[in-house]
Amino acid sequence: MGKVAVADEQLWTYCKQYNPSKGYVIGLIIGQPSQAADYIVHLARIPPPDIHSNTKCEDSDEKLKDVSGLPLSEIKESWVAAQALDVTRMLPGGIWVLGLFLIGSADCFENQQSSSRLRTILRHVHSELKKNPSLYGDSPSEKLLLHMNFQKNVIACRSVDVNGSAAFRQMEWKFQKSPVVWTQIETILDLNYVKYLSKTDTSKQLKNQLQVILDPVSDQINNSICTLSNELLEPEEQVDSIFKKRKGKTHKKSKGLTEDEPKSITANLYMPMTGADLKPSSDMEVNNAYGSMYFTGGPVSRVFVHQKATVEEACKAVKQDFIRSLTSRLQMHADSLVEDEPSPLEDLETVHEPPRRVMIKLPFTSVTFSDYLFPGEGPEEALVSSKDLLDLTLELEDVETDLEVHSESATEQWSNQQTDGFSSDPTTTEEKGNYGIFLALGAFLVCLIAYLIQMNR
Repeated sequence: MGKVAVADEQLWTYCKQYNPSKGYVIGLIIGQPSQAADYIVHLARIPPPDIHSNTKCEDSDEKLKDVSGLPLSEIKESWVAAQALDVTRMLPGGIWVLGLFLIGSADCFENQQSSSRLRTILRHVHSELKKNPSLYGDSPSEKLLLHMNFQKNVIACRSVDVNGSAAFRQMEWKFQKSPVVWTQIETILDLNYVKYLSKTDTSKQLKNQLQVILDPVSDQINNSICTLSNELLEPEEQVDSIFKKRKGKTHKKSKGLTEDEPKSITANLYMPMTGADLKPSSDMEVNNAYGSMYFTGGPVSRVFVHQKATVEEACKAVKQDFIRSLTSRLQMHADSLVEDEPSPLEDLETVHEPPRRVMIKLPFTSVTFSDYLFPGEGPEEALVSSKDLLDLTLELEDVETDLEVHSESATEQWSNQQTDGFSSDPTTTEEKGNYGIFLALGAFLVCLIAYLIQMNR
């Protein structure tokens, strides 16, 4: 039996509102892969650039609605890849853009020209996402192509390895009534990291300076030890075994208890100590630090794994979620700046506050996606992102805003860090500029502070 892709039948209903008279409507397949099956979480149409018309089907009898379609030759790889990148920022760890779906009456697999065009689009999307490894993680190279013809009520699915053979392989796709059972895993990460910067580092733009500290923090997260429900389990053990153990213990205590416990557990990451194995060496060199950056606080993670996921898959998802979330915030913050960092001589102190994480509830599933709100932004902004990137029309109550909150103590912590930094010596000729970047998060002291002191000689 070959691999199968499993999706909720409500996604079939969602796609039926699009019925192009000519050409194709294209969208992203979003889900979680495994060896036996790919679990599809959402299908999100990609609107063509500069198209703002509402193509939602509002007829009560749910008739197929004609919408604008495009021939394959006019579907640009660039805007498909840009949409995939923006959507990837919203995904929890362990979930990726798995491929593309097309809606149209013509068979997109029928000739060599169309098949070649589809492979080109997929490979370009994969190539562009690989340029952001902190976001893309270890995404599988096998990608899906789904074609839906609502005129004939027919679907066809193919898979292709974008790093290997160009051949399409047939794959079974199921729209099923019974929903996928997901296990929710939540945790807070205790970050406390300092990076001393070289003269080359301090001369870089802010976006590159942030990457200087993000890389070692990502390494620490990837090398951490992960426990689930306060247990260090074998990598090949299934996550579901945790609930079986709980059920057995509960049954011993209360024989009359029949209600199932919610599919939710906690995780903990134990970070490796750095510098513990450092020993004096005759060839050791002493270098001047031209700056330092502090990365401290407690960002929140929430991931979901399918019902047959292993402990190894779950732990990888948790780690990837933290790295993807931190990367998304810092990239969004750097992109939001109108100008690059001011010269230290012009402004000695600058404080930056990247966005906090909120959760978006998807219809028909317990899985939530993320959005990131800057200070002063409300949940309405997340509704706009959901519409533009996920093609979802949601309500304010579908946005969970209390997962992370801006900490009022962030400014005070910034001030304390500043006084503990490099001492000022008025007799030297060195010029100093202080740059602070903080993100306040969480229900108690949950704030992410990156504090950069630049010293230019």
